[in-house]
Amino acid sequence: MIRAATEFLVAYMKKGDDGKYHIIPTFPRDWGFTVDFRLNKDCIIDLALTEFILDATLQASQVLGVDADLRARWKRSARNIAPYPKAKGPFGEVWLDVVDARWSMSLTSHHHGPCVPWRAGRHRLGEPHGNRGAPRCGQRAWKAE
Repeated sequence: MIRAATEFLVAYMKKGDDGKYHIIPTFPRDWGFTVDFRLNKDCIIDLALTEFILDATLQASQVLGVDADLRARWKRSARNIAPYPKAKGPFGEVWLDVVDARWSMSLTSHHHGPCVPWRAGRHRLGEPHGNRGAPRCGQRAWKAE
């Protein structure tokens, strides 16, 4: 089952001109498509979960000694997933739900706000996030009123 999910994800992602694999279209939490998929690119939750599934499949494949012929493609996809969407806010850099969302949308709608998925063991609160190039976790995104 995990192999089938991984194969689906690898086929669904599209390699962009930047050499990264993008997830388009994608649904940020609790809302649907926007005009021309303007806010349906590289949802942070989908990026994080796809990275998790690819890594888990690679590990399982090695432990079980199966699918050696597929590992190179899975690894290439896992290592080249698009970066988490982020933007500069008044208190620093924050992650966003999707590419092209404004950080300020979080003040009026929960749909586009700063979002912080992280993989336990890989990311630590208050530390830079390794290969994801993301802002510091736990840093305040905006001033509370």
